[in-house]
Amino acid sequence: MNTHFSAFLRYSEEIARWCQSKCTRSLFYLSADIRNAGFKVAPVDVNMFPAGFHIISEESQMRAAHLIAKHYTNKIILLITESHTRNSQYLSNVLALKKILEIAGNKLILGNLANQRIEKLEMTKFHRSGNHIVIEDNVIPDLVILNNDMISEDPETLSNIIQPCIPSPLLGWYRRTKSHYFSHYQKVVEEFSKAFDIDPWLLHPYSKECNNIDFTVQATFSKLADTVDEIIEKVQKKYEQYKIKSEPFVFIKANSGSYGIGISTATNSKDVLNMNKKNRNKLKTTKGSTSVTNIIVQEGIETIESYNSHPSEVLMYSVLGEQIAFIQRYNDRHNRRENLNSAGMLFAECTKNYQSNKVLPIISNLAIIAAEKESQELMRMNALEVSSL
Repeated sequence: MNTHFSAFLRYSEEIARWCQSKCTRSLFYLSADIRNAGFKVAPVDVNMFPAGFHIISEESQMRAAHLIAKHYTNKIILLITESHTRNSQYLSNVLALKKILEIAGNKLILGNLANQRIEKLEMTKFHRSGNHIVIEDNVIPDLVILNNDMISEDPETLSNIIQPCIPSPLLGWYRRTKSHYFSHYQKVVEEFSKAFDIDPWLLHPYSKECNNIDFTVQATFSKLADTVDEIIEKVQKKYEQYKIKSEPFVFIKANSGSYGIGISTATNSKDVLNMNKKNRNKLKTTKGSTSVTNIIVQEGIETIESYNSHPSEVLMYSVLGEQIAFIQRYNDRHNRRENLNSAGMLFAECTKNYQSNKVLPIISNLAIIAAEKESQELMRMNALEVSSL
């Protein structure tokens, strides 16, 4: 363990109690991408509608089913998937999630908001009747579970329905932003770091949102370039403080959305201003050809993790606030400073290896706590908007 994290050993019992007291277990599930540079470990993305349940082991799937059964069992569940998808990996994820929920003692029905047939999945059409979601034969499910990140879907069908809908569609990417999440994560880390005498920078990446970007207008592109220099300068000062010889870099990515789409790296403003048309176009759209105008510039964390001699990063999966699996995402086409959530990625479960790790489970807990706080704030904001109508 890096000496910067010695407090994790010194205060291990106190940290466990602190995390336990802060975690509300209010989110049905999530996944977090976590990068480890040796001197720094931090989440770089958190997804509240995670896919990838097919890549976790049967043991981890059973752990998830056991946790779910404590709260949701003997129910008719409508699992709402992505629409318009032929992604075989995502379809395998849906089948694995269905299996987990069935092991927990539930009856599962699959559907999507477009009421579209999807090859390899037995889909059932549903509609809204009053304040209920109703499926074929007028069956009313007890519970609706979303496995759709809502970046391009209209959530109106699910708005204010009587049945519980988890996670809430209000947490979809049509409303949620990465910068909003990381502002909550920073606050959690600062509180944690103050309690346990650790530099918060070692646990979170600097980041800043950059809104109203038009990739065809040089003036707004210059604003993005200035933001890159601002983050690089802040990181450089920390590198000098800790005598880190690597060159600072940033990830430039859409402020909303998942699947690793639309991500570039830069080491200075010139990298942005001289960006070729291909890379500019890559940043302009995310999943579902959704246009991107809001960007987050995030401190890059050069991973020291590897699997089969390829650079890797950790994916943490949680269910109802409990960590159920750690996965290595590795990539044979990209280096340690690049986006590994891209073409060439492969996966390997490493849960047993990381359960004894003194740092990663704590970072995972901080990521979960921040996501819960973000969720609570989004729900409060929606309640205020509704009450003002």
